[in-house]
Amino acid sequence: MNKKNTVQILISILLAVVLIGCSQNNVVENMTEEQLVSLQMPVFEYINNDGVFRIHSGYIAFDELSGQFSMYLEANEEDGVDYEAYKEKIWENVGAKFNIIFELTPFPSVPTSSGVIRAIEYEDRNKGEGYIGTIVVVSQTSDSFSGNGEAYYDANSISVYENDPILNKKGAILTFDDLKIGMYVGSYYRGITLATYPGMQGTEKLVIHEDYQLPMASDSMSDTFIEEVLNNEDLTGPYPIVNSGYAREFLKDDARLWVHIDDGGIVFYKDKETLASPEAFMGSLLMHYVSGSWTDLEYKIPNVVIKASEEVGFAIEGDSITFIVTIYENGELQNAKYIINENGQLSIDN
Repeated sequence: MNKKNTVQILISILLAVVLIGCSQNNVVENMTEEQLVSLQMPVFEYINNDGVFRIHSGYIAFDELSGQFSMYLEANEEDGVDYEAYKEKIWENVGAKFNIIFELTPFPSVPTSSGVIRAIEYEDRNKGEGYIGTIVVVSQTSDSFSGNGEAYYDANSISVYENDPILNKKGAILTFDDLKIGMYVGSYYRGITLATYPGMQGTEKLVIHEDYQLPMASDSMSDTFIEEVLNNEDLTGPYPIVNSGYAREFLKDDARLWVHIDDGGIVFYKDKETLASPEAFMGSLLMHYVSGSWTDLEYKIPNVVIKASEEVGFAIEGDSITFIVTIYENGELQNAKYIINENGQLSIDN
């Protein structure tokens, strides 16, 4: 064997050793589904504490490509993160090498939530370190329908933290204190939204439209309603109610009756800058009647109109409780007298 052949053989052996070593380093354990489930929490905690990217959720499923159970991790796609290399950090931290598949969500190209800021909350709500405050954003155009066919507006309660960027349309940096009720905002978010009303979510970027002009009521409601109900005054709105803001209670012996504004109604304001001092409400009233431990009834009265100077008043007629409300029906306003008898049954006095 000549020297040339000997060198070639040695090189081949060296390459084989290197390749075998590399392949061994890339070998992952063929874990059971139960073993991977037990590792989920340590993996989630490590990624969240590391803070390089956000992880939303994960699940265990059989991966046909590898023939193994794999841990699927739903995470945000961030620039500059090598997700393949990051697997090594996870394996080292949890002390096991298993198949990981990242399902990455890119940054949204359009806002995931947009609308008018209807409330700003600064109080500490145990949101964790870095929490600044929460804004309630209500869509002016996007609505959905509940099971009973009534429309309600999309609304989200958005928690803001110190590292969440707040910008105007030109890209200038703003602060949470710059936010005002009535501003139009677009929020970009890839996390989970809790299925409440309003929905509860965070944000990765807020873009504020500082020059947004609040629409007038006449843009959205009929001239008849504006003229008859609000005397054609210069009002903003309508803005959806996202939290019940009115309640009235009445007690008679062991019977208790109370009324409150139903989420999904609309409210009109005079003050265009702060949207303070509501001028009128239009929507459903919920009447809740309880008597002792044997009666617990709830009724809904639709299309009720309550002006700022008015409220629902109760009276007693014999064994019944009565109240008069203004309703908007067939294009006109009319007073309607309702009666709740001693058994809690609601009827209208025609």
